[in-house]
Amino acid sequence: MEKVKISVLIPSYNHGKFIKQCIDSVINQTYKNIEILIGDDFSTDNSKSIINSYDDSRIKKFFYMKNSGGSENLNKLIDMANGEYIAILNSDDYWEKDKLEKQLNFMEQNKKYAACFTWVQYINKSGEKIFPENIFIQDNKTQAEWLKYFFEKGNCLCHPSILIRKKIYDEIGKYNVRCRQIPDFTLWLKIIQKYPIYVMPELLVNFRWFGDERNTSGFSIENMNRTYHEYHMLAEEILNDTSLELLHDAFDIDKEKCLKNDILYQYEKNMILFDSPILGNMGKLVAYSNIGKLLEVEKNRDMLEKEYGFDINTYYKMGEDLNFEEIKITNTIEKVPDAIAYSRGYRFLNRVYNSRLYAIIRKKRI
Repeated sequence: MEKVKISVLIPSYNHGKFIKQCIDSVINQTYKNIEILIGDDFSTDNSKSIINSYDDSRIKKFFYMKNSGGSENLNKLIDMANGEYIAILNSDDYWEKDKLEKQLNFMEQNKKYAACFTWVQYINKSGEKIFPENIFIQDNKTQAEWLKYFFEKGNCLCHPSILIRKKIYDEIGKYNVRCRQIPDFTLWLKIIQKYPIYVMPELLVNFRWFGDERNTSGFSIENMNRTYHEYHMLAEEILNDTSLELLHDAFDIDKEKCLKNDILYQYEKNMILFDSPILGNMGKLVAYSNIGKLLEVEKNRDMLEKEYGFDINTYYKMGEDLNFEEIKITNTIEKVPDAIAYSRGYRFLNRVYNSRLYAIIRKKRI
């Protein structure tokens, strides 16, 4: 029996209206050597009955007895997957029929790449095409260019477009269960620090945008609040193991100084966090704290002043520049996809989180 080449993972939750189109788009792929693992995360609609209506031998069904969230659902499915490659499809999205075949052909011929993504078409609840220009239409970049882009503009890769070698999860880890809003973005940052990726310039994924607050991508105070704190976690961890060479290529840090002493390297990394438009005040806060710990040691203070002209008064000034003042929302009905909202900068996120509207809504709910 031929070994399964691709494991398609479908995390399902309350998408009874869309999951048939989702599953059918996988079954009807031109590439057939696949297994389909569906993990239903305790749906309360008719999703289970629709899933059970399929008797395709390639489908494996898992129905959980409690809701555990998208990251844990995916991690369970990855552990049970037998394929050399992993593809992921949300239960409200669907693929074009040759999506897997085209990606697999590329990956088989280009062994250096960890993953292949595609361009994506936004659709609404009715399946109509929307957002003709979107953040998922990207040119290919080097690892350093991707890293710089992520720190300056945010996520621009669509999760259900990915085809990834399963061994990558074994090497860098799976999805962070603490993240509900940005587990995929966190993973992209980890991947790009070790391997190149490729974006296939074809619209092979149909990504459903609800435009309300009913899914993870929806624009809601709760979702934005979670994203705010997940960016904090991201800032605390993401550059811990980044190579000096990659940071030099991406951000033009002073490699010679960093090779002299690890303290100088830590300073350079934290200044990347401090200056990131995406991490915003969360990056500034983490960097301010980390640099403050370096300055607790006198020889570190002397070194930073000598090499960068950065003294304790400069540090105090950094603290003054941490701006958490309220920023007004000028358009309270602004609703755009998370891939656009988040990637256009933390300033957008901060505008919502610190707005008068948020304070009013929060007060009413309390």
